Amino acid sequence: MDAERLMISWLRDLSTCTEEEIRSRWKDPQKSVIDRLEKLANPQGGFEARVKGHNPIYFLAERVWFDNDPALLYAPLHKDILCKNVLDYALNPGEFRSLLILIQRYSYKSTFMHGVVPMWLLFRGKHLHNRDERIALVHHKEEMASRNLVRIKLKFTQHEWLKKNWAEFCKDEDFGTMKNFNAPCRVLSSYSSEPSVSSAGLGSRLTGSHFSWMFFDDIVTEEHIDSKTIRDDAFASYSASRFMLDMPGGREICSGTRYHPNDLWGKLLKANVEGQPIYKSVVISSISDSDDLSFPTRHTRKFLEDLRQEYISRNGNDDLWYLQMQNEPKVTRLIAADWSWMKHCTREDVPWQSWRVILVDPAWKGTENSGEGDCASIQVWACHRVGSLINYYLLDGVHSNELTEKAGIDHIFRLMRQYGISDVAPEEHGGKGFSSRLQNEGTSRGWFTNIITLKNIRKEKYGLSRIVGWLGTLQSGRIWLCKECDPDLKEVLEEQVREYPQVDHDDALDCAAYTQDPGITESYVPRFNEDMHSPPWQKEPEPMRRTRYCQL
Repeated sequence: MDAERLMISWLRDLSTCTEEEIRSRWKDPQKSVIDRLEKLANPQGGFEARVKGHNPIYFLAERVWFDNDPALLYAPLHKDILCKNVLDYALNPGEFRSLLILIQRYSYKSTFMHGVVPMWLLFRGKHLHNRDERIALVHHKEEMASRNLVRIKLKFTQHEWLKKNWAEFCKDEDFGTMKNFNAPCRVLSSYSSEPSVSSAGLGSRLTGSHFSWMFFDDIVTEEHIDSKTIRDDAFASYSASRFMLDMPGGREICSGTRYHPNDLWGKLLKANVEGQPIYKSVVISSISDSDDLSFPTRHTRKFLEDLRQEYISRNGNDDLWYLQMQNEPKVTRLIAADWSWMKHCTREDVPWQSWRVILVDPAWKGTENSGEGDCASIQVWACHRVGSLINYYLLDGVHSNELTEKAGIDHIFRLMRQYGISDVAPEEHGGKGFSSRLQNEGTSRGWFTNIITLKNIRKEKYGLSRIVGWLGTLQSGRIWLCKECDPDLKEVLEEQVREYPQVDHDDALDCAAYTQDPGITESYVPRFNEDMHSPPWQKEPEPMRRTRYCQL
């Protein structure tokens, strides 16, 4: 093999293989020849210098996409974080089917996710496994995804380094369309008809297509800042698109920048199954916790500060700067409460003299809206007066967005029997229909039901003041959460307390805040004479009384 052909084979391996794979594929005498050729190009180079710490994705980015311009790439960010995590996931996904990368703006993210990485997958699949990959590029707008696809085609038709070393992928003239193309070396098969690379906007219908790789890039945009409907639509469209992954080996990489604490990226960060995260998440901030810059060659401290001041002058605050450049909410302004304020106890710790009431947020579901929107929340609270203050204990409850009215009533009476409660305070709008049905159901079941009328109906000004008042009570240390409480209710309540007011749904928090309603506080009659009503097992034994007539 002559030196030129050997060098082409060497560059093809550098474009596709990891350090370990290269070492296993190259032995003497070819290894010695490559060592001499590398040193001719760079006296400080050589086989070991080239291979040690090698990342094929970063190598391809340098040679093809950034043309070895050192001013554009920054190895500690693009190689050691971005490319490393993509390479690790591609070769060893473990239990994760998806990789989520959140990175600050102006960092060449789309060039990597919709250019370098798909090209590396095409080369690697064909070079090492003789496999034709089927890749989908998804952007929030189809036009943007199409532009990224065209960039890949332009590399195959114009880049001289590719034409020399990857000739089978290149042509002198344009090929394919602006929406998809087949690599020139693609072997058409009977089991798959999808193109090598396709582009689509989020929500585009590609029903029937199945891809080995899907790249979702920038599917969250500035439109998501003010519209919950757009955020929900994006989540629904993204969830539907995942059915186009070829199973069981299909993989996806999501990348973008945050625009809202509860946008699609925020949901994916919290997605889990029984506590195990679904997504392998990589969150990159412009300024790390140790005050280091992740991209100092482009994002200098002056640039970041000027950009922050621009956000403040435009929006009145720097919340969006924290989301886009730090990929996290600014806790100091967006978050109103701290979960550490919540006290914890067991049911045995709850004073037996407390008054117990069931609060109900009856967002019941039917066939059409099951699993959508706000959740129905049923909560069992115990109120205990200490001097002029009242302490509150959350004993148990049910929280679900699939609960029908009949199932909700069954749960209410189950909790009434379990805790010996007859007082129920449902939230009603425009009438007393549910309260009447609840009383009728109590009569048929032989269980007296006392309906407490809540006075502050759920309007924005009342709901806000009520929740703020409840959070104040929480901060003062007068709210306890029983460890035996329903796990789903505890999880949702904690999530909403941590993120309020930047929450899409505050149903659990709002239901709990009804403990501050005048209808509840006025209904509570404390038991001041505790000894008269103490059960026998809690009474203290009678003291021994001795007189001069009886020494017993």
